[in-house]
Amino acid sequence: MKYIRMKYMILVMAVWFAAVTCAGRAEAADSKTVKGVCDYDYAYQVLEQVNKQRSKAGAGNLVMDEELLRVAMLRAAECKVFFGHNRPNGTACFTASDRMYGENIASGYKTPKAVMSGWMNSSGHKDNILNSSYKSIGIGCFRTGGTIYWVQCFGFAKAKKASNPGNCQNTYQVSLSASKETKLIKTESIRDTSSTENNTDNPLAKKVSGFKVKAGKRKLTLTWKKKAGIDGYQIQVSTNKSFKGSQTLKVKSGTIKKVITKLNGKRLKANKKYYVRIRAYIENTGFDRTVRKQYSKWQSASRKTK
Repeated sequence: MKYIRMKYMILVMAVWFAAVTCAGRAEAADSKTVKGVCDYDYAYQVLEQVNKQRSKAGAGNLVMDEELLRVAMLRAAECKVFFGHNRPNGTACFTASDRMYGENIASGYKTPKAVMSGWMNSSGHKDNILNSSYKSIGIGCFRTGGTIYWVQCFGFAKAKKASNPGNCQNTYQVSLSASKETKLIKTESIRDTSSTENNTDNPLAKKVSGFKVKAGKRKLTLTWKKKAGIDGYQIQVSTNKSFKGSQTLKVKSGTIKKVITKLNGKRLKANKKYYVRIRAYIENTGFDRTVRKQYSKWQSASRKTK
């Protein structure tokens, strides 16, 4: 029986949904400049998780391919202009490379663990990840304008193994014309070597640092150091060490101070011991549009009011 290779794509749903319309690509110019960070550290972390899932399913490991890695980063930059399996120039995603036979895309997920969880909870994306016929992969992680765009490009051919080149800032000239290709026009080295700008691969890996509680007259003043890569903080206050009957407060990511004068609607008492704790969180919106929070570990303290 003759086997004919056919390129195919998986329909995508991501953190936000985009309709595939001509209006999404309407531009007066024939290209658009996009600048952002190509996060190769995160790309290789996704590869580790891909192979962990494939190992559980009995499929062979995928190898990062030089060509597919280049294309995945380019496609991630293109997704900034037009989010879909069609490219901004109106052609199919597979025109980016003749080595690519499957593609997964996503946007908005803040960590490799989060985006992999989203893909693995979507049947079509999961099928791509666990397809035992694939031998090679390229993974794109492009950070721009406060959003991360993720791409997986799958191939059947044996990979020409790629090494991690280190994170860099790339500028792409994204084509809006079917007669032209998207081009990498500039690459700059960056001092930041991680996605969280503090040399940690996960903004929730450590507790909130610098947490202090100052007792005042029937009040508590909480301060802490700003934590990069998070969406906010959760604070709990209680008169019980186990935090039974506690009050939970939520503060924005840029906040580094909170004054507490009430507990469950009642004014704090004088000369009373209170227990407080804080943790950071990030929000990930799944393919089903359900928002799920991930938290760091609690950082706790106790003080007696004056």
